[in-house]
Amino acid sequence: MDEPMGEEEINPQTEEGSIKEIAITHHVKEGHEKADPSQFELLKVLGQGSFGKVFLVKKISGSDARQLYAMKVLKKATLKVRDRVRTKMERDILVEVNHPFIVKLHYAFQTEGKLYLILDFLRGGDLFTRLSKEVMFTEEDVKFYLAELALALDHLHSLGIIYRDLKPENILLDEEGHIKLTDFGLSKESIDHEKKAYSFCGTVEYMAPEVVNRRGHTQSADWWSFGVLMFEMLTGTLPFQGKDRKETMTMILKAKLGMPQFLSPEAQSLLRMLFKRNPANRLDDESQAMQTVGVHSIVQQLHRNSIQFTDGYEVKEDIGVGSYSVCKRCIHKATNMEFAVKIIDKSKRDPTEEIEILLRYGQHPNIITLKDVYDDGKYVYVVTELMKGGELLDKILRQKFFSEREASAVLFTITKTVEYLHAQGVVHRDLKPSNILYVDESGNPESIRICDFGFAKQLRAENGLLMTPCYTANFVAPEDLVSKMLHVDPHQRLTAALVLRHPWIVHWDQLPQYQLNRQDAPHLVKGAMAATYSALNRNQSPVLEPVGRSTLAQRRGIKKITSTAL
Repeated sequence: MDEPMGEEEINPQTEEGSIKEIAITHHVKEGHEKADPSQFELLKVLGQGSFGKVFLVKKISGSDARQLYAMKVLKKATLKVRDRVRTKMERDILVEVNHPFIVKLHYAFQTEGKLYLILDFLRGGDLFTRLSKEVMFTEEDVKFYLAELALALDHLHSLGIIYRDLKPENILLDEEGHIKLTDFGLSKESIDHEKKAYSFCGTVEYMAPEVVNRRGHTQSADWWSFGVLMFEMLTGTLPFQGKDRKETMTMILKAKLGMPQFLSPEAQSLLRMLFKRNPANRLDDESQAMQTVGVHSIVQQLHRNSIQFTDGYEVKEDIGVGSYSVCKRCIHKATNMEFAVKIIDKSKRDPTEEIEILLRYGQHPNIITLKDVYDDGKYVYVVTELMKGGELLDKILRQKFFSEREASAVLFTITKTVEYLHAQGVVHRDLKPSNILYVDESGNPESIRICDFGFAKQLRAENGLLMTPCYTANFVAPEDLVSKMLHVDPHQRLTAALVLRHPWIVHWDQLPQYQLNRQDAPHLVKGAMAATYSALNRNQSPVLEPVGRSTLAQRRGIKKITSTAL
């Protein structure tokens, strides 16, 4: 929830170009009221950030009272124009981004003299502190951190954001050792692969050559910094470090990489692919950096042989049982918060694709959010937000009043989410009422979540059923819309984009608000719905023909004739 906070407008010129207006706006945590400084108790100073202090605070009022947060406070009087630009940029990026390995912004507000960002408090400190204590990590530790970091970077890049300040100080750790990327003051927003940034920013030892020489850089610069971080974690030293800033920059541009021979061949190979001075030859999003880093295999091993699911969570009652998994309510022991856990039998189904899809796209407001993943070798535990509002159909049947206007709003939300998935090359393949739930009891369309991506598929090419048909639909009634959505020919069936352009969706505010006629017996409605989906998913029965028509019988007939003729 965002709204203007004041009339502070600045008109700076920066190296990024011309920014016409800076308006820091309120950001309010979903389902909570607007915050101000009086609602937080200062506990201690956590550190000095790029442009201000960071405090540990406790919320003293509201529904999240007693919750601990990190409060970043910036004094307006000491902020230069560029600092204000960066503060607004950090706030905007944090509002847009929602990912399990990126720090979350809960509130943003300002007073006459200060700006405030209220962020996750991470009990594990930062990676720099841990690296300082241990000097260097094992390759298994490094794999763990790099896998999560690669997912965070990949997500930022998919939103058109270059991070540009990757270093151990900006990687925080939660109480279970998972990373959270923080400090977006130097990030560049709204970049595509054709455009470049030219700013000289970041910590010099982690800068890519194209950043040092100011010839323009893209998201590929983050993967060079990723390599520097990997090298430092594995060896305890930086790959390029001179006696001063100038010498360090010269080494980044020209020096040969000294590869420690105690590293495994796989680690050396990856480092060489990351340390390509020509960005076009470097590993990046387009050349499967994620696969090379090993994210797909590492995701399944995040908790193996270390912490068990039951160490962090208390398992409660069943929520639902499927062919390959069971879903239960669970409580996080450290925070006492409720979640849902899907326990998947690995001998029956490989959950890798489901986990990767949730990690990549769970930031969407109407897709269930992945919280954690555990793997004990036999079962995978997928922890998600708890759907307290229940199934869509149950909610509708419980309501005493449900109008056509409300139905249109619900369908709009679902279709908009499906359109987003299709645009990302994802097909759900099991979209039915039992997999569309409400996260809370409000019944608002905004609280709808599409769940259970067990049968979902990430398409690797733009083809097949996701192609938009080349025609324009022009309908006037919901019956026509439904008939076109259920067309037996997939080439004539409406796409999500066409559904969103249908008048029944576009002109929802003109629809009648009277009670819709419906079946009063919920069990009959749900029974009919279940039978319909069962029929749709049932394999077609084979058509039996006379035995003599079979290939085997025909072959025998030929042989019989041949032997008789002899």
